[in-house]
Amino acid sequence: MRDKANDNWIGDGYTAAAVAELPALVSCGSQKYVDPAFPGIWPAMRFVRVTIAFVFGRVVCHAIRQRDPVCGSEA
Repeated sequence: MRDKANDNWIGDGYTAAAVAELPALVSCGSQKYVDPAFPGIWPAMRFVRVTIAFVFGRVVCHAIRQRDPVCGSEA
């Protein structure tokens, strides 16, 4: 369960991670495909998208564990 003493809008960092993903998604959006420099930046674009997917997965996993500690616990 949540600790009310440390309950603020950032929580334990997962909320901040989810909020930090939003500018990254906008910055690495589909407008980069028409950028003339795309052949040189596509590895970075792929890295950013994989990183965003990983962080999003961790946030979702944490949310599941917060809702149902029995289901999300490691046995």
